[in-house]
This record gives sequence, C-alpha cells and structure tokens, in this order.
Amino acid sequence: MLNIIKKEEPNFFQEFKNKYSPRNWGEYQNIQKENNINIKEELKKYMLLNEQNFSCCYCEKTINKNTSHIEHIKSKSKFPKEFQDYTNLVVSCMSNTSCGHYKDEKGKTKYPNYYNKFINPVIENPECYFCYDLKTGELILKDGIKKEMKEKGKLTIGVLNLNEKSLVSARKKYLFNLMNCIEQPETFEFFTEFPTMVKFLKDEFNV
Repeated sequence: MLNIIKKEEPNFFQEFKNKYSPRNWGEYQNIQKENNINIKEELKKYMLLNEQNFSCCYCEKTINKNTSHIEHIKSKSKFPKEFQDYTNLVVSCMSNTSCGHYKDEKGKTKYPNYYNKFINPVIENPECYFCYDLKTGELILKDGIKKEMKEKGKLTIGVLNLNEKSLVSARKKYLFNLMNCIEQPETFEFFTEFPTMVKFLKDEFNV
C-alpha cells in the first residue's frame, strides 16, 4: 500500500470545477459528454505520472489510465462533500477482488464502520504499519507496533482484501525473481511493481 504524497491540485482540475460546478461525481459524466472533454482521464494520467509512478495506490500493481479508475479514499456515499476534494482522490486498479472496487462493495459490507479506522495513504504512511512475509508474499503487520495500529492495519488489509489469493501469488512470483537477482542489485531498478515490497526486501538484505 503506497504512501501517496499529493502534489498541488492541477490547474486544469480547478478550472473544470470552477467552470462547471458539478454537484456530485455522477454529473462529471454528463458534463464530459456535453462538452466533449474527459477530465477523469486527464486527472488519472496526472496522478499516475506525478504521484503514484503508475502503481495502484493499494495493491501496488502496475496500472495505466486504461486499467484503472479514480478512487475516493473516503467514499462518496459517506462523505458526499468530499467527492471532488483533490486530497481524497487517488488511482486504483480495476480488480473486483481487492482494492478500491472491493472496498466499496464487499469491504464496506464486511466492515461497515471501516472509515473510522481505515489507513488513509494520503495522511499516513502505510509502511509504518506493514511489511511482507518474504516467503509467502503476504502483507503482514510490523512487529512492535501499538495495539491500535495493529487493529487499524488488520482492518485495512481486510477492507481492501490485500491478501487475496491471486495477489499474494503474484507477489510471491515477483519475490522469486527478485531473489534470483539479489547478487545483481543494479537490476533492481527494473523491478517497478510492488515498490514497497521491493524496498522492504532491499532493506532486509542490505541491497
């Protein structure tokens, strides 16, 4: 799970909001169609390039503007006033078994009050909570963190389903390839997927 360092809100987004004054996220679609523009695609591209290095904000798989959606960290239904707050917008993958879509469907059903303890990656650094099991590829809680942090971390993993079977399998395969290159640290720059896991492995092996 990435720590998202938000840049200043881009001018094109500010200008769009000032000009059209959308009342909710659903109105964006109508405004785009009527004016032959695609502000959502432009916004995704900006955030992926400038803030997320083309990684999903939650699972860290590589994504692009065609394989992603704009994610509201605080859901539109619970926090309608923040539907276009730039600090509440990130980019997530399109998976239905984890990440943003999962959170807004199954996640909120399993954890109806999740937003009270969910780790907001714009406000907090998830690396303070999580590390990885380098044998299995699972996202795990760090040793020695406080009880409330453990609760928050466990809930966040559950809400986003970050240890979903295929995701863990993908991490494990990636770790295998990384371990095969451990004696050639110069090759690590080519491993751009799962960046916090790569960083954790490098720290563990002093690469």
